Amino acid sequence: MKAIKIDAENRKVEEIEINNLVDMQEAVGGFIQVGYGFPDTPDVIYVDEEGLLKEPKNFFALDGQTEILAGNGLVIGYGKLGESIDAEITMDYIKGKVLWMDDLAVACYMAFMQIAEL
Repeated sequence: MKAIKIDAENRKVEEIEINNLVDMQEAVGGFIQVGYGFPDTPDVIYVDEEGLLKEPKNFFALDGQTEILAGNGLVIGYGKLGESIDAEITMDYIKGKVLWMDDLAVACYMAFMQIAEL
């Protein structure tokens, strides 16, 4: 199935093919967990559940969202029965929304988002 890999270490976004759970875990670099669900599509971003524990820490966020995700991400669809399906969101959309971050950028982004919520 069609998926989009958000490669935080190399700061690139690319389309990849996923066939099974092993492929999904390989794409994120560890055991998967849902990091973000898109409100208008059945797509989710899976991340490595231990992304915060790994060095170096590579972060990304989506422009306009408060969630900051550690490690690589994998955008894939989530079916009504819980099955993985092709991503509906396009690679160009993700490329336009991804913000690459280091530790300092994470601190500044979080401070800005807290002020914006006031």
